[in-house]
Amino acid sequence: MELSEQMKKFCESVDSTFAYLTAESYGCTARPPRRSDDDTRDESIVIRYAGPKSNYDIAYAPVEKSIGVLVKPKRSDVERRYLNLHLDPVVLFLSHGEVRPVVPQVFYGMSAGVIEKTLSQRDELFCGIGLSGIVDRLAGRLHEYDAEIAMMTSDRISEYHAWYEKEAKSMNL
Repeated sequence: MELSEQMKKFCESVDSTFAYLTAESYGCTARPPRRSDDDTRDESIVIRYAGPKSNYDIAYAPVEKSIGVLVKPKRSDVERRYLNLHLDPVVLFLSHGEVRPVVPQVFYGMSAGVIEKTLSQRDELFCGIGLSGIVDRLAGRLHEYDAEIAMMTSDRISEYHAWYEKEAKSMNL
């Protein structure tokens, strides 16, 4: 499958599975695919939903088989830099480790061997449930946890970031 075909499939999947955000008065925009030095191997796309309480970026990079949702609550009581909450890790935090990430995570500082294993797990995931299945799971997870994320106090957001830096990166998710 060519990258442009994968991007199209991703956009169609996001449009259908995250449609409830549009119904809840969220506007949707898609950034055109980005590339580094016109190299399609670095191609990625972000679809953004902007609403009254939060913004959401749903991003996809086909070569890395990386899909994620960035939740950005609109809050004035928390420093802006702390309001970028990656859905899978924040759900893992809120569930006390019970709900595992949809997509295996890669973190800065991982060894080459661990990254290789993680990318292999991603390959299995894409071969198993496919791109649409992954997007469906992420949309369901956002729908389930969105209210809880929005209600996180500033202290709880700080706890999450401390946990993420200390614990999440060492969990080999």
